[in-house]
Amino acid sequence: MKLQHSQFRVNEAWIACRLQSFDMVASAPVDLYVLIDAASSYIFGHLLVLDEVPSPDETQALFAKAYSAKGEWPTKLIAPKLDPALPAFQEQADAGGFPMEVVPVTYLEEFVRPLQASYDSFRSQGTAAPSRTASEEQEARSMVPDSYDPCTCASGKKFKFCCKPIFEHIIEAMCAAEEGRPAVALKWLDKARSKVGDTAELLCRYAIVHSYDSDAKFHEYIERALQKNPNHPRSHYLLGLDHAEHERLEAAVVAYQRAIACYPATDKYHLNETWNNLANVYYRLDRHRDAKGAWEKALTYAPYDPVTRRNLQTCIYDNDTLPEDMRRPSPFVARLLGD
Repeated sequence: MKLQHSQFRVNEAWIACRLQSFDMVASAPVDLYVLIDAASSYIFGHLLVLDEVPSPDETQALFAKAYSAKGEWPTKLIAPKLDPALPAFQEQADAGGFPMEVVPVTYLEEFVRPLQASYDSFRSQGTAAPSRTASEEQEARSMVPDSYDPCTCASGKKFKFCCKPIFEHIIEAMCAAEEGRPAVALKWLDKARSKVGDTAELLCRYAIVHSYDSDAKFHEYIERALQKNPNHPRSHYLLGLDHAEHERLEAAVVAYQRAIACYPATDKYHLNETWNNLANVYYRLDRHRDAKGAWEKALTYAPYDPVTRRNLQTCIYDNDTLPEDMRRPSPFVARLLGD
């Protein structure tokens, strides 16, 4: 059950949470933690964490600052599940003599969302980044892994210590490429390359930029990316797109399956995307049962994705040329569709 401000009295509960941050210190990404009052969202202070967890001294200083502001401890501390800083927060709760309640991060949406929006707005002031619509911003944010999720490039490292330092460069490059500004896109990628070198992820992004005007360069950079990391999922996904576009459908199936096998299980955005495309290829091959299974698998990663829902409804559930048993949603998916 999502928590709301109205559930709390002032200083009844404090919330310690982490915002999505792309701030850098000495060319390394930092995490932004804030400590707030649950009733008012008053911010007691924040921590910029360079390592995986805040230091005991930093955490103690933050809680001491909050105590000084209120003159008393709260009746409880609330923090999100699976956050690496939980032991540090628990230590402070134990020292203050109040319990810590751990909840799913989605329960804290009413508190985190406005803080994130305020932080993003403050951070974007004075930047030269192109303006985007709210839906574009939401889509871009949905693609951003958590700092401590496995990096989507399948390097085996956590996102914070892999692609996060260059993630904004990549986003700007991809937006410029889509807008027909390849020179600008390449400049962003060159800037990223100066920081991390020729990683598989960056080589793949160069392939995307060149795909707009040179098939040869696209394949050259994809090959280089896979030489760096044979399990690079985005490279296999792009090969799937290329095969499908040129009617090499069986090859597209193999490429998409390889991408699915390589993407981390936490990367729901790209797994949904790849299963969706795999289903489209199955459907074009008249492998309707496989298409249904792939689309339903895509839906488990993004239950409210309108594209997946529309594909299932139009191509499978409402398709009277298919056997009746195939047109019925699988039980688990039926529950998702009923939500």
